[in-house]
Amino acid sequence: MRRSKSSIYIIILITVLFNSCKTSDFKDEFQWSIEMSAPKYYPVGGAKVDFGNAGNSSLTNFDNGWKRPYGIVVGEKYKKLPKEVFISYASAVENLVYEGTVPLPYEKIKKLFEKHCKNRGKESGKFLVGMAPGGWIRVWVYFYMEDKITDEIEIIKTKLQGKEDPTMGEDFLNKNSDYWSKYKYYWEHFGIPLEVWEENEKEYDIHFNFYHPNPNYDISFQYSSKDGTRDYGGHEDRILINAKLPADLVIFWRNNTNDSIGYDTHILLPKKFTEIVENKKTKSIEMQLEIEKNNEYGVLYLVTSNQKEKILRFKNEKVKGVKGLGQSDFSEKVEYFMK
Repeated sequence: MRRSKSSIYIIILITVLFNSCKTSDFKDEFQWSIEMSAPKYYPVGGAKVDFGNAGNSSLTNFDNGWKRPYGIVVGEKYKKLPKEVFISYASAVENLVYEGTVPLPYEKIKKLFEKHCKNRGKESGKFLVGMAPGGWIRVWVYFYMEDKITDEIEIIKTKLQGKEDPTMGEDFLNKNSDYWSKYKYYWEHFGIPLEVWEENEKEYDIHFNFYHPNPNYDISFQYSSKDGTRDYGGHEDRILINAKLPADLVIFWRNNTNDSIGYDTHILLPKKFTEIVENKKTKSIEMQLEIEKNNEYGVLYLVTSNQKEKILRFKNEKVKGVKGLGQSDFSEKVEYFMK
């Protein structure tokens, strides 16, 4: 059966249009997934994020750390880029639920994916939704490229309205169980520092000079900042990092002359430590540790412009055998020199 030239032209035209539509659709499709984040010591519960064609949720409470991924969900391999996201979560420190639909800057997102995901088969993006007290929301995106992982890029900061939820569980509301004790201790000290999520915390060049004054000790430490960013720290000879100021400090030391006994504790920095440093109008600070001769007590100092000031003195608790960093509870044996 012979087809007329006009029929052939129509078939070719339809094929071209069909393929062009597929190509056009494909330009908006990339590999991406969704993760969630909540500040350390400020858990969220009943969290749900929905990007329309992909979502993530958690029934359990989590405070994995600000900008730290939790609960990755991939879904379809290739998806259209999102134009909005629905977010809902309960803030444990306030007993309030925050929810709402947040429009996303589509063109900005598209340009980022086109820049960082040129090889769509091997390169992908991850949306990270941060949920904090006060309804403060951040949405970041970062990319797994063939040769590196990029830093998180903030694509939106906004604030949701809070409301009470009559279905909220009794334990979540009253915080009477042992599960909440460490959180309550932290909240009683720092309260709810809403300003740190409203404005990104300032970063400093921080020199942790813990090892030079204490040559006979093995020392490990880690800390979280006031906005709940966690896992700064280390155990090298001298550490200089660009980071946010510490709000807490988990620290372990062991005298090299007695390997069987170690000391480990968890302390909170002064309530106004951030303001004290900010008032010094400096971009770099040194934090120095001096371990006293009895091995059990340590003194933390702040050094700026050759001025050395006591921050606090604390008692470290004995631990036997090999235990992980931070096994001890918050220390109540702390003497503050900075108020």
